[in-house]
Amino acid sequence: MALESRCFLFSLILLSLLCFVPNIACHSGDGWMALTPDEIKSKDMNALANYTVIEHNKEKKRNLVFEKLCNGYKHVNVSGQMYNLFETATDYDKCTTPMGSCDGDRRSYKAVVWVQDLKNRTTLLSFKKINVTCNLK
Repeated sequence: MALESRCFLFSLILLSLLCFVPNIACHSGDGWMALTPDEIKSKDMNALANYTVIEHNKEKKRNLVFEKLCNGYKHVNVSGQMYNLFETATDYDKCTTPMGSCDGDRRSYKAVVWVQDLKNRTTLLSFKKINVTCNLK
């Protein structure tokens, strides 16, 4: 009887470790995970980053054009995913000529967006200019 209890306890501990250990390298300790290079390049993630620029334009009456998703982090829980996206957009607000003949100002931004899959809802929580540049190759 005692041997069965020990085997069961050992199995439980081993299973717990196997579930926990693979995620240690990806987590920052507070539940946020860095997006992988494949996620950063994916159409879905770039569409989400573009959405943040479009929503910011609607809310603030701006004229930004999405350029590139540079980096990001995600936090997944039962009700959805929270994303911190670091992206580059070109600001055409000061252009007095059509966008094709104006270079605009390329800037970096951090967007925080909440995606609730079950409710089919995406909400831009914040969109701020940051002083970090991202490579636009």
